[in-house]
Amino acid sequence: MNEQAAAVAASVLSESVVAATRCEQITQEMTMEAAGLGAGMRGMAKVNRKIGFGMAKGMGMGKMVDMAGDMRTGGLPSSFVLAVTDSQVHALEDKQKGGNLVAGKVLKSWDREGLMARAGAAVGVSATDRQVLTLFLPMEGGKNRYMAAAAAQMAQAGAPGMPHRFLIATDPPSQAVVDAIASREALGDFAASQLQSNPALAARFPGGAAAMASQAAGGESSVDRLAKLAELRASGALTDAEFEVEKAKIIGSA
Repeated sequence: MNEQAAAVAASVLSESVVAATRCEQITQEMTMEAAGLGAGMRGMAKVNRKIGFGMAKGMGMGKMVDMAGDMRTGGLPSSFVLAVTDSQVHALEDKQKGGNLVAGKVLKSWDREGLMARAGAAVGVSATDRQVLTLFLPMEGGKNRYMAAAAAQMAQAGAPGMPHRFLIATDPPSQAVVDAIASREALGDFAASQLQSNPALAARFPGGAAAMASQAAGGESSVDRLAKLAELRASGALTDAEFEVEKAKIIGSA
């Protein structure tokens, strides 16, 4: 189906399409399965999470719940088509008919020049036939004052965006997307700028920007790991005490 992605995207977009592939959100179910948790435990965690979110909304915390969802998914659906043109990167609706991709609407668009991405093995997910594409997406404030405040802070810090991890195939169309947008050099430039402006951060990486970029490109960031940990606590798979212990380990190893 990925072989159809570029042609379908070209029928929707005004620019010629360089590469396109289908992307899938990495769910809590996937990470729990990879961690060895059985179907019963995964099902219980899913129910607990729904109950927890329902209770939070009932207590007037609906905006916070929505914010958590947007931060986890990047405001994107469970699957979508990622299309790269000369100047932009687009997320398109993953619309199918009769087992084939068909034209869907444009969900989000970003300038290709400012979008950072990296690719790597599907670590922590039971998907040996696929790889992980991490997109550093800008946080959109919108009408949610919490999201707006977080977006302003990220912009002020010059951060490349929130890292969001998606599964893509290892076939030629997917690799073409990786080749078009994944750039360790861009991450290295960002690391260098942060080290120059933040002496405390520089002290943590005596090897300089190369050491910092290597850590960022070589695996999950502390932010990714903490986000997963928070999801496990929210689902009931971790107690508060277990969460604090694991959080301390992640922060201590950062």
